Amino acid sequence: MPKYKILFFVTGIGWGDSVREYSIIQELIKKKNVEIKIACYKTSYDFFKKKFPAIKIRGFDTASPKFKFEFTRFMRKNALLPLTWNYQIKKLKKELGDFKPDLVITDFEPLGVLYARNTNTKFIEVFGVDPKDFDEFLKQRKHDLFTDLQIIYLKRMYEIGNKFSQAIIIGGLAKRKDFDKFRFVNLIVRDTKKVKEGKEIVVILGGSSFGIAMGKHMEKILLKIKEKFIVFGSHKEKKIGNCHFVPVTENALDYIKNAKGIISLAGHLTISESLVFKKPLLVFPIPNHVEQAYNSWLLKNNKLALVKELKKIDEKEIEDSIKDFIKKIPELKKKIRKTNIKGDGAKQAAKIIFSILKSN
Repeated sequence: MPKYKILFFVTGIGWGDSVREYSIIQELIKKKNVEIKIACYKTSYDFFKKKFPAIKIRGFDTASPKFKFEFTRFMRKNALLPLTWNYQIKKLKKELGDFKPDLVITDFEPLGVLYARNTNTKFIEVFGVDPKDFDEFLKQRKHDLFTDLQIIYLKRMYEIGNKFSQAIIIGGLAKRKDFDKFRFVNLIVRDTKKVKEGKEIVVILGGSSFGIAMGKHMEKILLKIKEKFIVFGSHKEKKIGNCHFVPVTENALDYIKNAKGIISLAGHLTISESLVFKKPLLVFPIPNHVEQAYNSWLLKNNKLALVKELKKIDEKEIEDSIKDFIKKIPELKKKIRKTNIKGDGAKQAAKIIFSILKSN
């Protein structure tokens, strides 16, 4: 049996993309005939550096001290990034040495596509945004310049993938019929084992700067509410009153699986894991972030969660939203338990990947 070499490119904004790709990798390595390397940066480098050979790359910088995706800050920090891509490709070739990948797998990292095309390597894109649902979402959404730029970028990645890739794998709520290069799988999560219900509401704000900005206000808000909370995102572990603050770690899923309910941003991973494990969910999408706006729209459209869109951090508004969520947990629980949402997308994705590898 041949040993397949796969190079993953993973976005380093928050933890979601890292965990999604890692879930797929875990399914791939069960076959024991793959060799994996990761091109990554920031949070994705921190996640993978002790798991697989990891090569640092430079990617988009979205960091902001505010709870919003800022246009001018983003453009200032990333204007010169495209000028580095040719150099980064040369550097990658050198650092990879004799590792000549049979396949490149990338999320929203353009460098992955550029590397694959430059080296004439097969590639696959992996996303969490359903193109048909996204088009429907756009019809109902007001646009501004920054939103339009994000839409153009996302659609461009799809166009390139549909023209040049071997497949675009989409993990979603419902298994759609495949079309063009799009291959639809169930939600991609780390684990699907059954769980018990706990007594705490778990607050997960992710590892991005946006979550950190929100987290600064959460402590004051939660301490006022008569409920037990576990809060991810603290610099160190501490217990204050009704709150247990925990640093960002990879075992967040253990807490999600046993939560009474989940409060989070509108990142695809936490939403996916909450839905798979039938957990009532309150989300605060990051303002000006088109993917989070889409995720929130999808939740509202399918009546799967309570969504609160904030223009800015307003502690009173957040407190009222959390109190409303606590009241509605029984109602949300009944709704989510009636769904047939599955979380075996990583296994389905691995099957698609192996079929492409074997088609050489």
